[in-house]
Amino acid sequence: MRTIRTLFLSLTTLVLIGVGYVHAAAPQFDNGNTIDLNNIYSNAQPLTNLFEDTGVYGKLAASSTADVFKVVPDKDGDQTLSLAGKASSSTAQPFLVLVDQTTGTSAKELGIPVPDASYHTSLISAVDGTPTYAEPATFDSYNLYAQQRVSFTKGKTYYLIVFDPTHQLSRYIVRFGDGKVWHASDVFRHIGAWMRVKADNYGGSSPFKFTPSTFGALLYYLAFAVLLGIWLVETIFAFIANRSKMAGFILIKLQKFSRIITWVSLWFVALGGYIYFDAIGWPGIPFVLALIFIPLLAVFLVRTLVFSPKLMRLEVSKQEAVIPMNIQKWMYVMFVLSLVTIGAFLTLTVMLFA
Repeated sequence: MRTIRTLFLSLTTLVLIGVGYVHAAAPQFDNGNTIDLNNIYSNAQPLTNLFEDTGVYGKLAASSTADVFKVVPDKDGDQTLSLAGKASSSTAQPFLVLVDQTTGTSAKELGIPVPDASYHTSLISAVDGTPTYAEPATFDSYNLYAQQRVSFTKGKTYYLIVFDPTHQLSRYIVRFGDGKVWHASDVFRHIGAWMRVKADNYGGSSPFKFTPSTFGALLYYLAFAVLLGIWLVETIFAFIANRSKMAGFILIKLQKFSRIITWVSLWFVALGGYIYFDAIGWPGIPFVLALIFIPLLAVFLVRTLVFSPKLMRLEVSKQEAVIPMNIQKWMYVMFVLSLVTIGAFLTLTVMLFA
């Protein structure tokens, strides 16, 4: 029982490390519906989770120069609204407009029609210098254009208008809250939404539009996730192998599968990276990534050709699976080398895909 409990706690720790302790609400997406110019609020898209760290992804190019959203708070409270986006030019100046019928914002005449006489328009404050806003969990970065803390009243209907008179904003996020739209755990909890972001499938885009760069990026991400996963599993079992006989038994029996998974995922990482960077005009980047990967390749070769056969030759059972100390010592050394390489590789990946 103690062995099972130790193994369970170790696996739980691994999961918590991998997915994080905190998470945001599920990201939302612009439906791409065209605005009725005679009544721009008639088909405003409803948004939820106002008081959580979340956001709505949209594209102005899929509809017009503006998108309209509707929010009805389920309680009184303050929340930070912000607009971040990717533009085709540094001169882009999109606006986030709050259409309000309370005294929580200051009225500003913007030439935008309002639903009725009880409403007024309020411009969310522009951010000086257009700083960069990053989402590490999606390997993306955006320009931050506007941000302001706003007081909301329960039951009132508010409208948000994303407007770009310069026609240069291609993708945007309307953010609720001061935190990130994505935390580590959200990649697992909302994998479908994550894939929609990476596949560029929202805001009226066709789900069948699958460009070479999108295919390469998804192949790269998924293969690297598998590679990182099998490495973490083997590492955890190696560290607890002699404390838990069951862990040692699983580690040894895992070898025949882990070697195949490791090298197949490495191949797909290389293939996905080549397709992606070649499609966006950076054919030299895969060579740089390959140089960083040399120490990890060396570690995987040694594990595959030397230590995996030694482990597989051990006489084991579920009750007795002791890993010799000389093998464990070298496994720890290989863990340190691979950890440094994976850390450098992951850092560069975040920088390049941002």
